[in-house]
Amino acid sequence: MSHSSYSHALEDAHKAEMDLLAARTVNEQKEISLRAAGDVLESSRKHMNTTNEMLRKKIEEVDRLRAHKKVDDKEHAIKSPIRRVSLLLTITTHDDEERKASQQNPRIWLTSVQQNKTPNR
Repeated sequence: MSHSSYSHALEDAHKAEMDLLAARTVNEQKEISLRAAGDVLESSRKHMNTTNEMLRKKIEEVDRLRAHKKVDDKEHAIKSPIRRVSLLLTITTHDDEERKASQQNPRIWLTSVQQNKTPNR
C-alpha cells in the first residue's frame, strides 16, 4: 500500500471514528432527555393520582353533606310548624284568658311541651 493510500485510509478511519463519537454523544443526550421526560411523566402521573384521590374524597364529603342537609331540611320542615305554634302559645299565653284556653285544650299544651317550652303559668 502506498503512503497516500494509507494516509487516506487513516483519515477516513479517523473521520468515521469522529462521526461515531458524535453520534454516541447525540444518542446519549437523547437518552438523557428521554429519561428526564419519563421522570416528568411519572411525576405527573403520581400527581394526577394524588389529585384524583383528593377529588374523590371531597366528592364523597360533599355527597355526605348533601345527604345530611337533606335530612336536616326535612327535620326543619317538620319542626318548623311546631315551633311556630309554640312561639304563638308563648306570646298569647300572657293573657289570662289564653292561659285558661291552653289549660282546657291539652293538645296545645302538649305541642308546646314537645318543644321543651311549657306555657307560662
